[in-house]
Amino acid sequence: MPIGYRVNLDVPRADPGLLERFANVRSTDVADVMHGCGAMAREIAPAYLPIRRIVGFAVTVAVPSASEAMIKVGLQAAGPGDVVVVNALGNRRSALVGSNMLRGLRYRGAAGAVFDGVIRDVSEVRDEEFPVFACGTTTAEGPYAPDAGEVNFPIACGGVVVNPGDIVLADEDGVVVIPTADAETILADVATLDAKHEAAQATLQRGEQTNFEKVRASLRDSGCEFIGG
Repeated sequence: MPIGYRVNLDVPRADPGLLERFANVRSTDVADVMHGCGAMAREIAPAYLPIRRIVGFAVTVAVPSASEAMIKVGLQAAGPGDVVVVNALGNRRSALVGSNMLRGLRYRGAAGAVFDGVIRDVSEVRDEEFPVFACGTTTAEGPYAPDAGEVNFPIACGGVVVNPGDIVLADEDGVVVIPTADAETILADVATLDAKHEAAQATLQRGEQTNFEKVRASLRDSGCEFIGG
């Protein structure tokens, strides 16, 4: 197959029940337990607020020429619960999609879409409450460039590698990508982190910072001088 001009319609998808277990997991907690790996750059943000949390299996698209045809193939390849993830390879001029293309994706039952690029018609997308994350918006028409690109091969998006079938979780804080092979470990680590957060609530509700004495001792040990108090 010609690299850079190929389509794979066989997306490996894990048990959909796995997605349900991530339904109430926060992107920030996943980013924490993955030590920042898998967290997309902050430039990829909700297209509007408030926005519904999404979690689904990745359908990936790379369009170095911003090809409308290749993007449409990727949107059509998505199934119920999928998240389409598109890398425009630096193009910030042409809108990758507008409300009509996204409407077709929405009625396919997709969970949402993530664009390392810009989109248009945000007011209509917001009115229909379809969750979209992107680098920004533009009034410019597009994409109308010559056809080139790939569907369902590994891509980069927001500085993160995304493979077809990876779990994509996005909320108002941002987007994280979870390899399905690591999903069980991530879920267990998030549960441990949540328990730690819950244990800290009594201290926080007293108006105190957690582990403050250790923080102050560490600062003093490093030469910081405290005056008063």
